[in-house]
Amino acid sequence: MPEGRGSGLVREAVSSDSAFSENVPAFSRTSPLLRLSARIRSRPVRTLLNPLISRTLLAHPVQRRWYPLVFAIAALVLLPLSVLLLSWETIDTQIWSHLLETQMARLLSNTLILLLGVGVGVTLLGVSLAWLTSLCEFPGRRWLDWALMLPFAIPAYVLAFVFVGLLDFSGPVQTLMREWFGSGLRLPRVRSTGGVIIVLVLVFYPYVYLLARTAFLAQGKGLMEAARVLGSTPWQAFWRVALPMARPA
Repeated sequence: MPEGRGSGLVREAVSSDSAFSENVPAFSRTSPLLRLSARIRSRPVRTLLNPLISRTLLAHPVQRRWYPLVFAIAALVLLPLSVLLLSWETIDTQIWSHLLETQMARLLSNTLILLLGVGVGVTLLGVSLAWLTSLCEFPGRRWLDWALMLPFAIPAYVLAFVFVGLLDFSGPVQTLMREWFGSGLRLPRVRSTGGVIIVLVLVFYPYVYLLARTAFLAQGKGLMEAARVLGSTPWQAFWRVALPMARPA
């Protein structure tokens, strides 16, 4: 940029600042907002006069040192996906036609059942537990408040192994119940779609629980008490007041 043009920009910025400050009362010239606006107006001029400032503001050399490591981690994550996508180049039509004719309907129905069952289960369990721990008082509420988040620390497959080991036909629970009530006792199979739904509900309900609990705590007990004063039962107050307000969560 020519020197004369840069000097002209500086003179225009200085004259505009001085004209602006003349029209501002003296008691407000030292306000932080006025000083901040003056710095913002003068920043483009300094950036034009000194390109090093713009490079200093935009560049982060310390952060750039981590770019190779970040790209390497991203490549490792994308590697399995790329292998999966490239495998679609050689599709075996006979296998897919066999699956469509014999297994696809059953697989899709199982997926739909799991989707509906787990969705309804986590909603009912998470919302009800959030309601109890946020708006009700009972012994052990504070302990239960954080204990209900422990499933975050348990992987789904670990909980599935424990569930099957305890409740399977040869597990300790059914063995003990057969000793008490006779060998003719028959319980539902845990290695079934219902067992999978129970395990997934116990794993994923904390997500709904945390969101619903935050929404109920934000409401407070005032709305519920007002609904009770107006003649609503506890169930009506929950269904007509608390739940609609917590629905966005």
